[in-house]
Amino acid sequence: MAVVTVPEAEHRITTLDSGVRVVTERVPSVRSVALGFWIGTGSAAEQDSEAGISHLLEHMLFRGTERFGSEEIDQIFDAMGAEINAGTDREATSLYTRVLDRHLERAFDVMNDMLWRSRLDELEAEREVVLEEIAMYEDDPQDKVFDLLGEAVFGGHPLGRAVIGRAEVVRAVDCEQLRAFHTERYVPANVVIGAAGSVDHDTLVEMAIAAGSERVGQHPPQQKQGEPDFERRVRFFAKDTEQYHFC
Repeated sequence: MAVVTVPEAEHRITTLDSGVRVVTERVPSVRSVALGFWIGTGSAAEQDSEAGISHLLEHMLFRGTERFGSEEIDQIFDAMGAEINAGTDREATSLYTRVLDRHLERAFDVMNDMLWRSRLDELEAEREVVLEEIAMYEDDPQDKVFDLLGEAVFGGHPLGRAVIGRAEVVRAVDCEQLRAFHTERYVPANVVIGAAGSVDHDTLVEMAIAAGSERVGQHPPQQKQGEPDFERRVRFFAKDTEQYHFC
């Protein structure tokens, strides 16, 4: 497999034939590696009818693959003395960990499987978790006020929506829709694998090549959301509390 490598002063970047980009920065003074997979999809790339699917899908990555069950994933990282976590923002979804360098290959194997081959079942259990998160978020004025600020700045544009999503969308989505969203967005050209610490760039590239992908060459859809409508706006959300939160 041919690769394209771009040398940089402090880090190295290799683009595989599939479109996956591998980025590393070696830090000789440590024995650990911070490893992450970044997928170029977040709340800003969602339609109104999809608001919250990126965040729900992030949660579903932990529900197991054909090779690793949900509890087994936790046990594997616990045995390595590591934690695995994920996050969703407006422009990307991430899956990340930090492990000792001798555990890098094992961590990469499990995370790569989670990213590409999650079963995406047991939806009801995870749906309830996300709905509870949304309810807690809505009940926290010091967080809610920043979403109102986003609406005031960006209007009806997706950038003005809360990353966590809308409860009505999360309640309605089914496994088929979730798998279709995953197939559309989780494609090699939309993925960056990054590592920093006690890591050899060429070794990580070899891991990525050996892992392969059944969707080589596919590209993410072009999202045409239009430009935000920047006007002067004020947003106010009334809640029976003893404080005002102002942005």
